[in-house]
This record gives sequence, C-alpha cells and structure tokens, in this order.
Amino acid sequence: MTIPGAGRYEDWIEIGPNVMVCESPEDITAHVRIELWSDQPPAPETAWDHSWTGEIFLRSGNIR
Repeated sequence: MTIPGAGRYEDWIEIGPNVMVCESPEDITAHVRIELWSDQPPAPETAWDHSWTGEIFLRSGNIR
C-alpha cells in the first residue's frame, strides 16, 4: 500500500498525515501498542522482534 505523503519504516509500517498502516503476513497476528510520551521514552523492550519509534500527526487527536 502506498499512502501519498507517507514515509515507510522497517518494511512493515507506513506513516502519513492522519494515518498509520501496519502490514504483516496473513498467518501472523500483529500486536500494536501505541504510547503517548511527554518526555523521552525508555528504550524499547527486547522481547519485541520489531519496534518503531516515531511521530504520528493525528489532526483529530483520536485513535480508532
């Protein structure tokens, strides 16, 4: 999937204005945890095979 104005990270997540798309093979259930930090977050847990840290702009401020 290509999102206009988006950036692709780690070959599995694409971020653009007001959108985030995570892609995984059909036989894998992806678990996504979104955290909001007002300061520098701690280092990612080593239990995760893949991790991405970045910024997402959501005009409404709502995640559904």
